[in-house]
Amino acid sequence: PNTNAKTKQFDLVKFLNDAKVKSVLIKVSVILIIFGLLMLGYLYFNKAYFNKIYPKVSIAGIKVGGLTQTQAKQLLDEKVQTLNENGPEITYNDETLKPKLDEMGLTFDTEKMTQKAFNFGREGSFKQKLAENYQLARSGYQMPIEPQFDQEKFDSYLSQLASVIEKEPVNASLEIKNGQVETNEPQNGRGLDKNKLKEDLTAIINSGQTTGSIVTKTSDLKPQITLEGTVAAKAQAEKYLAAQPITVTFENSAWVADKSEVGSWIKFSESGDKLVASANPNGFINWITDQVDIPAKDREVEDGTGTVLNEGQDGRATDTQTLVAQINDALAKSQPGTFALGTFATAHGEKIIYPHAQPGRYTGRYIDINLSEQ
Repeated sequence: PNTNAKTKQFDLVKFLNDAKVKSVLIKVSVILIIFGLLMLGYLYFNKAYFNKIYPKVSIAGIKVGGLTQTQAKQLLDEKVQTLNENGPEITYNDETLKPKLDEMGLTFDTEKMTQKAFNFGREGSFKQKLAENYQLARSGYQMPIEPQFDQEKFDSYLSQLASVIEKEPVNASLEIKNGQVETNEPQNGRGLDKNKLKEDLTAIINSGQTTGSIVTKTSDLKPQITLEGTVAAKAQAEKYLAAQPITVTFENSAWVADKSEVGSWIKFSESGDKLVASANPNGFINWITDQVDIPAKDREVEDGTGTVLNEGQDGRATDTQTLVAQINDALAKSQPGTFALGTFATAHGEKIIYPHAQPGRYTGRYIDINLSEQ
């Protein structure tokens, strides 16, 4: 070692008396004291609220801070019972309904809500706890009640309410009157805003009040078929009506379908947002065939003896297939027409007649059992 070099020694007293060092030490001391006080306060706070909800916590207007979960649940149960008994007032025009909440399918899990209030400021990450405790210190925490909706029961109640409030929309329609096509105007319907009703119910529950009034909100329901959707069907119906008179003749008889009769054939059906017109003359044709057709009578022969009891006769039937085609063609072309009714013979059959027990039908001895008559 170099014995001539001067050894520099650290002077602690001089270092501590340095102004900058003094400033730093004072700041560190203050921070440590504050941290220590905060830790003591935190430990005391946790001990004081070991099994209690943190202060400045409320549930739907009920102050539960400083209470145990059991105490908070008791207060919340009383609030829920009062809410249920009082119920909301639901008004529509001059009518007022006052149902109980459980009738509407609303229930409350008070145990779950008090547990959630107890956990506020305790659960989650350090950052989350810090933020929640800062919120408590600054403004407190107002926790809403979250009602549980029994959807089936709630929908059932809404159906009863809807029967008073709602009105189905009416589509535009067509009808035939005195041989003319007339148009019936569409009408808007009225629907109940069910989501708004849910929101209003929840708001009343969380308002801190034990009752409240809800004015129901409705919306217009538009008809599916407007006047525009009837134009094509009306034009088609008028084409059908232009085909009259349609006359059917047979021998010395004649049947005439005038405008009123043809109008009764026309039907209007809905297809999406439009009306469709169709014409069916089957009723008119059946009316004619009832007067022209002659049923065949079967030949009757007695069982065993072969005796002919009735010769029977052939019948007569109308050619409805051809007549339907002729009338439909006239309707499609909007052309009146006269059509001769075609007929054809229908052959008679043979029927065996089994008489009641009758002696002497067979030679020798026999037992005659008539199963059809037992």
